[in-house]
Amino acid sequence: MNRMQMQRLNASPPQCNTSDHNIHDASSLWNTLAERQLKERLRVEQQQLGLKRSCEELVGYSAELHRLFTKFEEIQAETLERVGSCQQQKFWDLVVPSDDVFAEQMLVLAKLYLIVKKQYQDPCRAMSLNSSLSMGRNIPRRDPSVKTGVVFEAQCGVLLPFCLDVAAEAYWKLFKFEHTNEKIISTKSENLDDIFSRSLSIQTNMEDSASTSEARGTYMCQKYVHKGFVVLAWPGVWDISEYGGLKFDGLQIHKRGYVKLRSVPQQGPGEYSTSTVAESKFETIPIFRGNVTEQTQAFYMALSWTFNSLNKVFCRIMSDLLWQEDWKATFGEDRR
Repeated sequence: MNRMQMQRLNASPPQCNTSDHNIHDASSLWNTLAERQLKERLRVEQQQLGLKRSCEELVGYSAELHRLFTKFEEIQAETLERVGSCQQQKFWDLVVPSDDVFAEQMLVLAKLYLIVKKQYQDPCRAMSLNSSLSMGRNIPRRDPSVKTGVVFEAQCGVLLPFCLDVAAEAYWKLFKFEHTNEKIISTKSENLDDIFSRSLSIQTNMEDSASTSEARGTYMCQKYVHKGFVVLAWPGVWDISEYGGLKFDGLQIHKRGYVKLRSVPQQGPGEYSTSTVAESKFETIPIFRGNVTEQTQAFYMALSWTFNSLNKVFCRIMSDLLWQEDWKATFGEDRR
């Protein structure tokens, strides 16, 4: 009996050794998992520290950028206020050439450009666009800073089915008087790539209203080209002897305005923009030597009843110029 029990004990496997081996394998597995988790946790913590440092740098850059933008807007507003505070309604003697008129018009150009840049940077500014060309109807607006107390303001926006280059060249030719067949006597002209100045006398005959207008003055226009938009700003001073068939004595008008042309971005990638938004604003400031109240009312009446005729002429001229420039851009030659 004892011999049989000893044989059974010798034949059975060593249970204790197997159990120890299983415990060792399990311990190695858990150690491996724990080590892997520790390494992953260390990697995530290092990544989070890097992201935290990047966020702190970004916050610092954003704060500095906000400070610089605020300072830029303050400086721009101060510059605009200083330029705008200058008296620009002096009655000029246009018979005798003077560099003061040229200097004033350069100052007006700088002011207009600052105004346009400020408006372009404001994305909240909205406008309604017309479906057809228009020069905008003059609306009287009270302005205490003007000697006569009134400014005639015209604004308009239109969507043009032409690319920015075509529209910019067409409007540039309009402002350079390359379109007109009226009687123009040019006494002095300066023509550069981006600025145009001329002293001239002009006479127009309106067939629709059977009225004539005669003026002598000096005029300047400058073109500012940027990526995606073009600005054409211009001031002018004119002695008016007749307007809309009405005779005037001692009337001088200071005109200023701008046209801002910006391309309409296409929806699809790589597509070429074929539309342009044209925003225009013009101001007319009358100055008189004589009875201000009486002649101001007469001048406003002349502006009102000649608007349809002038607007019709403007639309015809701009349509022809746009068509000619589009033809030239497409086929590489003029067609008149």
